[in-house]
Amino acid sequence: GRIIVYEENLKNPQYLPSTLLKPDTRYYWSVRLRDGDTVSNWSTYSYKAFVVVATTSGYGQWFSFKTP
Repeated sequence: GRIIVYEENLKNPQYLPSTLLKPDTRYYWSVRLRDGDTVSNWSTYSYKAFVVVATTSGYGQWFSFKTP
């Protein structure tokens, strides 16, 4: 995909994009910490689900949301 917004030097643990988001579109996001010369990895999440018929899992997934 393409980058819609990239921000640096955020001072608070919240962000409101200045770019309007398209309806019925899935967006992925990730954050990382920078403290001087130290930079963390991009944030991800992992999951596992057990269903009677099948199992599924994921590792290192970026967070996502879909606009209404």
